[in-house]
Amino acid sequence: MMQQLGADEDDEDIAIDEGLQDYFVYYEWMEEGDIPEDVTHVRIHSSVRAIKDLAFYDRMQLRIAILNEELEEIGEEAFRECTSMEEIVIPNAVRAINSQAFFSCSGLTRVTLGNRLEEIGVWAFSSCESLEEIIIPNAVREITVNAFGKCSGMTRVTLGDGLEEIGRYAFAYCESVEEIVVPPAVKTIKFKAFFNCTGLTRVTLGSGLEEIEGEAFENCTSIEHILIPPAVRVIDDAAFKGCSNLSNVEFCPRIEEFVSCDAMRDWWNQGVHKRCLATYCFMVRCGIPERLGRVRVHSWRANLYSKLRRVPTIRAKGMESLFDSIDSRLSLYESLKDLPALLELVIWKSIITDQSSPSNIPLTTEMKMQCRTDSISMVNIIVPNVMTFLTNGNDQDCMIDDLSEGEVEDEENDDDDNWGDEDDDNEDDDDQADEDDFDALNDDRENEYDDNQVSEDNEDEVKRRRVAE
Repeated sequence: MMQQLGADEDDEDIAIDEGLQDYFVYYEWMEEGDIPEDVTHVRIHSSVRAIKDLAFYDRMQLRIAILNEELEEIGEEAFRECTSMEEIVIPNAVRAINSQAFFSCSGLTRVTLGNRLEEIGVWAFSSCESLEEIIIPNAVREITVNAFGKCSGMTRVTLGDGLEEIGRYAFAYCESVEEIVVPPAVKTIKFKAFFNCTGLTRVTLGSGLEEIEGEAFENCTSIEHILIPPAVRVIDDAAFKGCSNLSNVEFCPRIEEFVSCDAMRDWWNQGVHKRCLATYCFMVRCGIPERLGRVRVHSWRANLYSKLRRVPTIRAKGMESLFDSIDSRLSLYESLKDLPALLELVIWKSIITDQSSPSNIPLTTEMKMQCRTDSISMVNIIVPNVMTFLTNGNDQDCMIDDLSEGEVEDEENDDDDNWGDEDDDNEDDDDQADEDDFDALNDDRENEYDDNQVSEDNEDEVKRRRVAE
């Protein structure tokens, strides 16, 4: 019979159940050295609220550990490398499982987490190669760094509805997991969260997801299709790097409709082109489909579509410059929609000024309507020439970043094998695109409009002065 270290004379728990009489009883005052190296069965005394750090570290013969219902915390590396342990039931009162608590328990096949668990520390169950399934309680807010990394035998993962973040390497090298359903509350999937989950075939992203970091799904070679929710604003270019069978990245309907246009359909390639993720983020961030849809002049729309058509021929370093150019020009177009009203005010101001002279010709509604007619005529004359200057005179932006024909072929050949690779890291700094000057043009034009605008108060004052004279 195993020695019962630290058992009090009035400890009734030891003799009540004959099935527990060979269990080593753990008390909170015990240190690591008090635990026998060859311990096989452990029962945590009911007085224990926290299992200390390293308490059962490297007890490789430990097969069974029964935790008391009053337990609240499991310390760092408490059961690390207990390679013979096959099952552990975490009581409902436990709020925290600290870092590496069950690290490399290679024989552990079943883990039941209590429903009040809030914290799973970094590397807590990492390298538990025999673990078959894990169900994350709803109270857990974050899957921390490498919490379940290298659980290569795990086939099922159920994430709790309260989860908000999936941390770096959280499920990396979980090669047997076939399906992941990300809850709606999750906002971020961190770097390499599902790295090398080669058996993963189905991924459902939650409606609240906003960001997918770099290499989050790298080398998930069995994924063929993924749907990106509308709330996603940031996707790193390398998020799906090495997903060699990924043939369709589907976005929300408004984006899918927009990319079906002639300017993008030829290169978009079901959303799996190298430039798709960056282009998607730009379109969502700047509301490109909606804004471009409001541009009614055909030549202006054609100019912007021509820029979108150039996306696959632009170096990675020039992408932001191209996107800035599109956004700036849209801003110009949007500003011009107020031009007729502004010209009407200018003409009306001129008439009021003239009527303040001794001629005293009264102001009439017909005169006001004529101002509107004249302003529209002026717009029809001025705007086409102005826009021709703006769109053609600045068409050299980003040209320095265009790929040559041979380089385009090289990039196309790399697409299959290097999904999301940063292919331009070694390019010379001289290839950086020139800065766009549209912001300055905007400022100048707005200042001019401010100088010419006449408020209603000023108009009334002019009229009163004329009557007084």
